[in-house]
Amino acid sequence: MQNVEDFKGEMVETLIQVRNYVDQLGTGCSAIRESFQSDEGDNGIAMLANFLEGLGWVSEALAVSGPAQVDYGVEVDLDDLSKALEPALEALEHKDYGLIGDVLEYEVRPVLTGWSTELEKIQVS
Repeated sequence: MQNVEDFKGEMVETLIQVRNYVDQLGTGCSAIRESFQSDEGDNGIAMLANFLEGLGWVSEALAVSGPAQVDYGVEVDLDDLSKALEPALEALEHKDYGLIGDVLEYEVRPVLTGWSTELEKIQVS
C-alpha cells in the first residue's frame, strides 16, 4: 500500500505547473476585464468560462497537494479565492460584466499573485 510520501514528488511537479498557470490566470483577469470594458461581451464570457475552468484545476491541484505545500512552507488558502469570487458571482447573476471584470482584476488577481509568491518557495534542483 502506498502512502503520501510516495506521491510527494508528483505533488511538487504539480505545484510547479500550478505556479506557472496561476501567473497566466492573473493575466487572464486583466484580459477578461478589458474585453468586458470594450463591449466584447461574448469574447469576455468565453474567456471567463475558460478562466473558471482553469481556476477549478488550480483549486483541485492545490487541495490535493497539501503535504508537499507543508514541506516547502507554502501557505495557500483556498478560502481567500472563494471570498474574492463572491462579488463576481453576484455580478454574474445581474449580468453586470463590468463589475465581474473589476472583481477579477482587483479582488481575484491579488489572491492569485499571493499564491504565485507562495508557490515560488518551491525550488527543485
